[in-house]
This record gives sequence, C-alpha cells and structure tokens, in this order.
Amino acid sequence: MNKIQYTVCYFTNDIELSMRIIKLCNKLKLQIAFPDADNIQEIKNIQSGIVIIDLDDPHEKSIKLGEEVKALTDMTLIGIMKPYRKQIKKLVEKSGFDIVLPKSLLEHNLSTIIHQTMGNA
Repeated sequence: MNKIQYTVCYFTNDIELSMRIIKLCNKLKLQIAFPDADNIQEIKNIQSGIVIIDLDDPHEKSIKLGEEVKALTDMTLIGIMKPYRKQIKKLVEKSGFDIVLPKSLLEHNLSTIIHQTMGNA
C-alpha cells in the first residue's frame, strides 16, 4: 500500500521558530519543506499537507503569497504573526487563509492542526 507523505510547507525568515517546527515535524515523522517564495509552483507536487506563511515578512507580500498558494493547492493555509493584530487577521482571512494564529500558539497547536487536517486529506 502506498502511504501519502504529509508535508508541512513553511515560508518564513524566523530561524528560531523554524528550528522548533523542524524538531516537532521530526518527532511527528512528517516531512517539512521550505519552498522558495519566488517559485511556489513546487507546491503543486505535494499531495497532502499544510502551508504556513509568516505574516511578519511584510504582510502585504505575505498575503499575496497566500493568495498565490491558494490558487495552486487546496492544502490548509495558515498565517502566523507576532504581535497578533486583529485588523491584519481580518484582511488575511478575507484573502483565503484558513487559520490565523499568533506565532506563540503555532508550536503548541501544530500537532492538533496537523491531525485535524490529516483527517481531511
């Protein structure tokens, strides 16, 4: 039986949080990818997973990236930010992000989000 690999795609410049997410993905035996924001076409090759976009990398650019990702795939799209801003959250949700979280909650909720989205994969 061919098992589909679940992948966490992460667009960020936050090295510290990236390292913690890598550790968590390794613990959960998940693949992690850091796609190039200038060449997101590679996301089309991923069969199952989630996409996380850091909204602190100018949020206008991050929102546009999210819209491009949504046009390519139906994977769950998550936006993270620090500090958490309700005004930005509303703008991000309108542009197609499925979940918007403060960065501080991502690490603690990632395994739950993954398990919930795996059930939909």
